[in-house]
This record gives sequence, structure tokens and C-alpha cells, in this order.
Amino acid sequence: MQSTTKAVYASIIAWLKDGQQFTADVKDYAEAVLGVCTLSELEPLLAESDNPDIEPFVELILFPDDTLRHRLESILTQPLQNEEVEQLTEHLALASPSLMLHSDEKTLSLTVPEWMWGDVVTRLCLKDSTVASLIHLAPQIENALSIPTQSYLRTAKIPTSTAAHKALIQFFTTTLPHDPLFYPMLSTWVSVLTSVPPTCGYDDKELMEHLEKFRRRLYKAIFDATEFTRKLQRFNMETLMLSGDVPPAININEARLQIRLIDRLSIALFTKNVGAIEELEDRAWGDYRDYREHALMLPVDM
Repeated sequence: MQSTTKAVYASIIAWLKDGQQFTADVKDYAEAVLGVCTLSELEPLLAESDNPDIEPFVELILFPDDTLRHRLESILTQPLQNEEVEQLTEHLALASPSLMLHSDEKTLSLTVPEWMWGDVVTRLCLKDSTVASLIHLAPQIENALSIPTQSYLRTAKIPTSTAAHKALIQFFTTTLPHDPLFYPMLSTWVSVLTSVPPTCGYDDKELMEHLEKFRRRLYKAIFDATEFTRKLQRFNMETLMLSGDVPPAININEARLQIRLIDRLSIALFTKNVGAIEELEDRAWGDYRDYREHALMLPVDM
């Protein structure tokens, strides 16, 4: 194996040895699916090779892998090639290392099925070149790319085009990492970049149009949810369903937050708002007058 692949392999092995905790959510799953509440009760079940519920339980323990992905960021200065990823998967399958599960009472060793290593390596997105491309195109933003940010970008499936990466660089050069809404705004911006049509040129005009469409869909969802709530005060659910009314599939508070994030993004990236807040206020869809008067605007320049 190449030196980088060896370092990734060593980090995965060390992470497995450190193990995971028998947390409350894992305990709830074990109680609901396996019928056990402690590791002592779980231990005899692990010896049952024909128990179909053991492998999903191992997956639950294995795949909250944020800690591992954060460890690997300092190693992955360049993405791995296909051959290196295949080699890493083969070595893990041959070594078949165990995952340690800890609780206050004892520690258990969980055997990871051979087929699961392919999923583990795939979820780490070791071939993704987004972070390396961003630093190559704009070395000045490297300090703004914290380990969690790099890890998030690696798994976000951002298009590989240079134009998309430049649009992402624009975000990092016009926002501040210590802004309380930095990560929610980054998530929104990544959602925009990953949902635009493949033919999009990622220029300001096209991205603003996409933001505006996204914003209008949220407006409509808030309006429809509000109308349904009003109708529900006059009619019962059965009557509304028979008349063709559909319950809202969106949380109004979350939609309002998304609109605020879009407003802040458009101000930061394009120095103007993409939508008309007055229209929203006229229809009494939310407390946006207070937002417009008191929200802090993000700086355009670092």
C-alpha cells in the first residue's frame, strides 16, 4: 500500500480499537430489536451466527463515523485513487478487525462482516477531490476550512466542475467562520450547488435565479401550511382529505429559517436580496419585519 493508504488504514484500525460507547440510543435500539438492555445480555446473542438482527446492530454502531472522518482529514491532503481504495477495502476485509463497544460494566468485541467494509470505505468518500481543489484554486481560504468543514464538504457530493468550486469559494470569501449561522448557511449553499441542473454555468445570475425559485417554493409551502391550519379549525381532517386538501409536508418554522438563511446568503454573496420581503409581510406569513429591522448583515469583504 502507498504511504497515504497505510496511514488511512492505521487510523481506521485505531478508531476501531478506541471503540464506541453503549449510548442511550444504541441501548434503545438493542432493547427494541434484540430484546437486551446491557452488554452482558448482548454477549450471548453475538455468538448466534444465524441471528439476522446482529448485522444491522453492528451497522448502527459502526456508521456514526464523524470521529473517524475528522481524523482522516489531516491525512487526506490528496484524494485516493480507485486502485488505492480497492486495496484498502481488501486489506480491511482480510484483516477483519473487530469493533469495541464500551459500557460502564464491560467491553464487548463486535465482529464486522466482510461485506460491510466496502460500505465503510465508500462512506468515507476517500476519492473526493473537493477540498484539495478549493485549496488549489484559493489558498487563502485554507484557514477558513476547519476539520469539520472539510469533512462535511468531502461527503456533500459537490459537482466536480471548477465553476461549482469557484461558487463555493465565493461563499468562504464573503462569510465569516465564526458567524453563528455559518454552518446552516453553508448547508443551504451546498444544497443549491448540488441541486442546480447539470447544464448550469454556476454564474451569479443563474445561481440567484435558483435561490429565488427555492425561496418562492418555501413561501408557497408556508402559505399552504397556514391555509390548511385555518381550514382545520373549521373542518375535521376527514372532510379536508375527502375534499383533496393535503396536510403540509413542511415544518413552518424550519421553512422560515431557510428563508432567512437564503436572505443572508444573497446579501453576503450578491450584495442584494433575491426576493421581496414586503410580499411576505403583506400576506402575514411571519415576523419578517422584525427580522429585517434587527438582523445583522454579513460583511461583503473579509
